[in-house]
Amino acid sequence: MIPGKLIKLGDREYTLPPLSAGWLRTNSGRLATCFNGAIPPVPDIAEFVHAALLRNYPDVTQDEIDKWVDTGNAIDLFDDVMQISGMALKLGELQARMRGEAPG
Repeated sequence: MIPGKLIKLGDREYTLPPLSAGWLRTNSGRLATCFNGAIPPVPDIAEFVHAALLRNYPDVTQDEIDKWVDTGNAIDLFDDVMQISGMALKLGELQARMRGEAPG
């Protein structure tokens, strides 16, 4: 089991590991807009979560993840994926920087 963050989707808990270097190499363009402060569409977030979870749960399907990623949890899950993968500040810190405020 690759270490990561414990998340709950539906009635199941998963350990969300970082995205792999191989996945990032292939999909870096999809994440590029995120570094400008944009939040990707919910279906894209579900794909990012699925890509990470496949490292620990090779049998989990995209359809399973799609059932549990929604507008109520997508931003938190996106933040989790970015954080655990070492690619982003905490969402609150990012928003503060975008507003020109000092991180708190």
